[in-house]
Amino acid sequence: AGLQNRRFEIKKESVNLKDVIDENIELYKKNALEKEISIENNIVQSINITVDINSINTVVRNLMINAIKFTLLTD
Repeated sequence: AGLQNRRFEIKKESVNLKDVIDENIELYKKNALEKEISIENNIVQSINITVDINSINTVVRNLMINAIKFTLLTD
């Protein structure tokens, strides 16, 4: 609830989506390898998006964390 009352600045910029995903994969590569999970980025290089970089990184990291956390180990 406290976060909802705080204001933060949204700074939109053009970024390459593949680069954003690759940077986040690097952050969680070790966690994925510990569960024997491989993460692939199949996004083509030419996709540029206009976003707040902090917001998109938060979304991508949350998706990766949840994917790693909830992927079951296989025998």
